Amino acid sequence: MSVSELIGADVEILVSDPWEFGAECGVGPFGALVTGVQPEALLVRLNAPIEYRGTRLISVVVKARHASGRIDALASCGQLAANLMFLPVVVGAFSEVTDEAKVGMVAAIGSVGAKSL
Repeated sequence: MSVSELIGADVEILVSDPWEFGAECGVGPFGALVTGVQPEALLVRLNAPIEYRGTRLISVVVKARHASGRIDALASCGQLAANLMFLPVVVGAFSEVTDEAKVGMVAAIGSVGAKSL
């Protein structure tokens, strides 16, 4: 499967760090839908918002944590160690990931696994 074919795929997000996130919200899996792809990042929308420290998180920018910094591993292996940027707004395209959209964001580390590949 190519990276571009990830659009519309169902994925699950697991959060391993920060510890406080898991203590308050659980570690997942949190269901999400891939809405955008770039060679270095995925844009996903959570199936259900996550409430963390008084902020409602809705979208996530996913970037590869290791190796090439590309998301190819998700397309080829179905799993990706990831840096996660949870956003409190609905973001439909990478161009919408502005400084304003990042206000209240939560950075985390975890993994993304494909459900429907």
